Amino acid sequence: MPRLYRLSLLLLSLLSLAVLAAHASQMLGWQPWAGILQVSPVSAINFVLVILALRLPVEGEPRAREARALLSITIMLSVALTLAMGFSELLASSTEALPKSPWRMAWNSALLFLLCGLALLRFDRTHSRGGEILMQMLLFTVFALGSFALIGRLLDVQFLYSLRHSQMPAMAALGFMLSSTAIYIACLQRGCFASQVKPAEEQRINLIGGLVLAAVALLSGLGVFKIFDSHFRQTLENSLALSLQGRIQVVENSLEQAHQAATIIASRPVLARLIDSTSQGDGSARAQLQQAAKSFLPSGFGSLAFENAQGRVLASAGKSREAGQEVAIPLAGPQAGG
Repeated sequence: MPRLYRLSLLLLSLLSLAVLAAHASQMLGWQPWAGILQVSPVSAINFVLVILALRLPVEGEPRAREARALLSITIMLSVALTLAMGFSELLASSTEALPKSPWRMAWNSALLFLLCGLALLRFDRTHSRGGEILMQMLLFTVFALGSFALIGRLLDVQFLYSLRHSQMPAMAALGFMLSSTAIYIACLQRGCFASQVKPAEEQRINLIGGLVLAAVALLSGLGVFKIFDSHFRQTLENSLALSLQGRIQVVENSLEQAHQAATIIASRPVLARLIDSTSQGDGSARAQLQQAAKSFLPSGFGSLAFENAQGRVLASAGKSREAGQEVAIPLAGPQAGG
């Protein structure tokens, strides 16, 4: 257990220093890894405060208890700072036009720091059974939400690491997992839990077993989510493909019908003779040509017009078309129709 405690603090220290160094190098004009820059400097400072609070003496030092309480309150004040800086974001439906500050934490990160601060604030208090349960719930919530966010980042499941227009970075999620683990082990070593009478080996087994069960439950849930997500995407793609294919078939059928109708009209020599007679001033031929134009509308034409070789409209039927929307079809004869 002490090894896991020291390892958690070491990794948390390295993570915090890496984030602060990355932001400092960016201010100097260097461009570090973008994944580290996603973590707010305030988050890194809060992780450092967690480390300092755990490294303070535990027993026999009233000033150490006061300092730990002060550090806990400082962590919770950073949450208030985040709330003040992002209050307009809470009320907005979209954050595209809102200014973004690199010093402001994500909302879910602020929530977990609030829980960490409350856990550290109760670290030096004498715990009853209810206080023990509260402490365990605070730490388990921090660890679980940090795990969800980290796995969500790895599997690109956005709702696991997003909260109200903000997203928890993967490095911050790892930091919360390390923080909750370190605080919990420190509580076990100090004997914070009033009902904690189990041997150290059994404590270790219970801790590891609980982490394994939580990981199995989380991975199982994410596996089911991925299966349903893949099935839903495949079903949606198939339905869209079928719908698009149906629409293409309808358009092709309409074009085929129009082509067949136009071919039928263009292959009638009597129309060519009527156009020729109408061009020569035959009123009876014009009336027959007009009647023929109307008779072709039920074949699928929106409008129909017959023109002579000079482009003069001799007869028309249906709604008039704008320029560029009509199709000219030469008739089988000495004249042309459109």
